[in-house]
Formats: sequence, C-alpha cells, structure tokens
Amino acid sequence: MSEIAKAIDELVRIGIMPILKDAGFKKKARNFHLVQTESIAVINVQASQWNSGKEGQFTFNVGRYYPALDARVRGGKLSFLPKEYECTIRRRVGSLMPEGIDIWWTVNLEQDNTQIVEQTRNVVQEFAIPWLARIESIAGLKDLLEHEASIDAAEILIFLGNTTGAKQCLQRLMSIRPTDWRRIELWAHQHGIDLG
Repeated sequence: MSEIAKAIDELVRIGIMPILKDAGFKKKARNFHLVQTESIAVINVQASQWNSGKEGQFTFNVGRYYPALDARVRGGKLSFLPKEYECTIRRRVGSLMPEGIDIWWTVNLEQDNTQIVEQTRNVVQEFAIPWLARIESIAGLKDLLEHEASIDAAEILIFLGNTTGAKQCLQRLMSIRPTDWRRIELWAHQHGIDLG
C-alpha cells in the first residue's frame, strides 16, 4: 500500500469512522455498511485513480441497497454485503450538499491534513447520514424518487407500482434533456407509459 493510501485511510479512521461506528456501521476495507430492516446503507471511500507520490485525493460515495426490491428487479438478491455500485440508489456525497457539485479532498503528505478530518466529519454527519436515513425504507425511497428525473428512478417507481410517478419522472427528464426525447419516449413506450 502506498504512503498516500495509508494517509487517506488514517484520515478516514480518525475522521468519519468514530461517527459511523456510533451510528451502527461496520467497516470492511473502505466500505461501511449498516444493515437495517428494509435496506442496507453503504458509505464508500473512493480514492482517485491518479493518486501517486506525496499527494492524492478521495471522496465518498453513498448508497442504499433494498434486498426485496433487488429480488424483483434482478430476479434475485445479493447473498453478501453490497458494494456501493451494487446499491439500488447511490450518490456522490457532493451531490447531497447545497452546491450539488462533486467534491474531492486533497491529501498532501508534506502538509497538515487536520482540516480534512473536520470537513469530512461534518459532511458525513450533515449530508450523508441524513440522506441515508431519509431513504431507509422503500416508502422513503419512493418519496425521494418521485421528485427525480432519470430513467433509473422511473424504473424503480414502476417496480414499486407507481406508474404515475414514473411518468412524471420521465416528463421532468424530457424537460431537462429535450434532445433525448426519442430515447425517453421509446423507453416509456416499452414500459407501458404514454407520455403524450
């Protein structure tokens, strides 16, 4: 393991690990899982693929996996703890913040990185954990997705039996991405939704 990877792991250990442990999360490698009744919350530490030498970057990915929903969508559920990219819904932590932009923290082995500890701790406490709590149940997921604009959200809403919500989701998507109207209309038609 590189020195920068060790430094990132140490910042995570002293920054967010105590908060997540207190919230009931268990750590495995750079993933934190919280198994709950209807879903599993996941927080993943992602290091940049370009990290080298004395400087590197990292961010957090957050997601929720719903075994019952996954069984309906994929025809079976995972028999182990999910990785963040296997979650039913997932976000980069920066998208949960008011600015809504991707955020990466830069770690430098030759500088004091204590400010990063405070920043990441605050971001996890103020944005990641509350977002995950909001969608702990399938009902919470449904409420969130009814305000989204994506084909993924529409597909989940269809599986949840909310075709009206799926239609509205696709209509919002068409208003945001009018150049994709053919693809969106085709997908809607294939799933029995009339956008007319």
